[in-house]
Amino acid sequence: MTKRRAMVAQPPVVIDDTNLSSAWARLLLRVLDGAGTEVAPLVLSISGFNQNGKAAEDPAVRGALDDLLTRKGRVNVEDVAFTIFPERIWKMSRGDRKRLFALYCETLPRWKAINRTANGRGLYFERMVMYGRGPCDGNQLEWILSQFNSRKGVRRSMLQAATFDPGRDHVASAQLGFPCLDHVSFVPTRAGLVVNASYATQQIFDKAYGNYLGLARLGAFMAEEMSMPLARVNVMVGVAKLERVKKSDSALMLLVAAARALLSRSTNPDGHAPVPIATAEATSPSAKSPRVRGTHPQDRAPKAGSSVSNASWQMDMHAPDRPPAPATVAKSIFLRHLAPAKVSEVYNSYWRFAAERQAVFFRRVRGEPPPWTDDPVLAIYKFTNAYRASDRVSQYLIRHVIYRDDLPKSPGEVFFRVLLFKLFNKVETWELLERSVGPLTFEDYSFAAYDSVLTRALQTGGRIYSAAYIMPPGTRAFGHSAKHQNHLLLLELMMSDQLADRLASTRTMQEGFEQLRAYPTIGDFLAYQFITDINYSELTNFSEMEFVVPGPGARDGLRKCFSDPGGLNEPEIIQMVADLQEREFQRLELDFETLWGRRLQLIDCQNLFCEVDKYARVAHPEISGRTGRTRIKQKFVPTSEPMKLYYPPKWDFNQRIREAAMRGPVACDPEGGVRELR
Repeated sequence: MTKRRAMVAQPPVVIDDTNLSSAWARLLLRVLDGAGTEVAPLVLSISGFNQNGKAAEDPAVRGALDDLLTRKGRVNVEDVAFTIFPERIWKMSRGDRKRLFALYCETLPRWKAINRTANGRGLYFERMVMYGRGPCDGNQLEWILSQFNSRKGVRRSMLQAATFDPGRDHVASAQLGFPCLDHVSFVPTRAGLVVNASYATQQIFDKAYGNYLGLARLGAFMAEEMSMPLARVNVMVGVAKLERVKKSDSALMLLVAAARALLSRSTNPDGHAPVPIATAEATSPSAKSPRVRGTHPQDRAPKAGSSVSNASWQMDMHAPDRPPAPATVAKSIFLRHLAPAKVSEVYNSYWRFAAERQAVFFRRVRGEPPPWTDDPVLAIYKFTNAYRASDRVSQYLIRHVIYRDDLPKSPGEVFFRVLLFKLFNKVETWELLERSVGPLTFEDYSFAAYDSVLTRALQTGGRIYSAAYIMPPGTRAFGHSAKHQNHLLLLELMMSDQLADRLASTRTMQEGFEQLRAYPTIGDFLAYQFITDINYSELTNFSEMEFVVPGPGARDGLRKCFSDPGGLNEPEIIQMVADLQEREFQRLELDFETLWGRRLQLIDCQNLFCEVDKYARVAHPEISGRTGRTRIKQKFVPTSEPMKLYYPPKWDFNQRIREAAMRGPVACDPEGGVRELR
């Protein structure tokens, strides 16, 4: 940040809020609506943390900011927060802080290599646990925690950690990107832990939100280790400046709209004027009227069997906490069994689409001639099956990649094949590699050989990636200009980390998701898709009803179906829909044929929201989603090729399909019994 001389010493701007997004929105609008691009000095305070120490956030503001950061080529909020506290590694450590510190130190070179320009001088959490000198081998956090927990009467001035080091950071450079955060202190109070952080400078657009989130997560970790709740995070900034984006930039429009909408709903005073800060005790829950647990969205305890707990939703911060209000307001429909949520007419189309798409599937299985549906939208456009495992690519993965009698069945080899296939997600690419290099095994794997085959395919105009989803290029993490080369190196990294063995010993689908999510280029959506594909194998045996992460298309579908989510977040809505499937089919008098007794799972319901988003573009064009897309790109092209179905043997209905096929085409009644179709 370049130096500027203020003409007049200004009084501090003070912002106090119980919502992290709202606090940051007040700061942003303060700058955009005022003169200049700086706030100096700034005192920003956040409270209102839930029982797990999670800060309240607004999904619309968070999503709009992340979208704009991506468009501007900047680091997203989650990755900025990671520099202060590595939430992903903490979850992998399962509550063991020594394992957290060890894993962080072990993987630090990898994190720094992702962006050597930005991270070359270090990361904030690195300075806190690997300062280079001092007690506990420079691990300042371990020193603080061990002293606090080992005896009473520890002086409060002992509970502080430095990130600025004069020996390394007093350099004569015109600009120095690290460190801006110079100091963090931890103050135990009767209300809980108060975290105080000091910044010399701070970048409002591309760093501040992630800074606040990282500090809140650091505070939650320290509070948990000190056996107290997190009460407040105070951030003092010498100069906060709007950089990397101009105030006149039209790209700010959606972000500003989300910020203003949030503040208009806020329980704090409207506008952006400073709000006086009270002490942590004065603003703690104990000093206010007590809030009944479960009445606040972030405090709601998960239902029995719920797919997402507070902790898991905290991890999945790329997904909004709840579907934002539609740009085009749909007429709300009140259904008593969904209260307090309200739905639009698209919600009923969701169930009709599921039933008819599954009916099309079974008509093709029975060998009936086309057309397979009277629905004009389904007849014209291409949609995936109601069950993800029935789709062409999933079927190929299960039968021709995972369950191959001619290929090794060890966990490592099965994992290698699944990830190799899914990184490209294209049958033709798998078959090209197999024709060119022979059996695809890790034992015989060669980067040079695989790279040569894929490079030649690209040079001759071939496509090696599916259009189903976009794989990040991975250039920052692995250094190659060719996307496929970086993905091969990603697979090598996973294999060298023995990720297959770690997944095999993982107890839950969410833990497996988190293990995958920790790798470069793997975001929430890909991690969830990959763990689902791995779970088709014998490597893991998770229930598909225990965990769900909605993708971008599913969020659009949720937004179109639910005019008011009634305080539920997106995974909770998907869980509710999965739980109610039989009731909803009955309510609408729909004959839904399950997959040989297997109910729609969370992954299937999530996929159906993505498909109904596309379906509604034609069937309900007046109802818009987050992206504003209005057309469906792919047309349906019927084929006469017979469907040869094969599902994971552990689902235990391949034999029933074969036996029923000997008597004639089959389907399944709601009770799960196979019946013959006449």
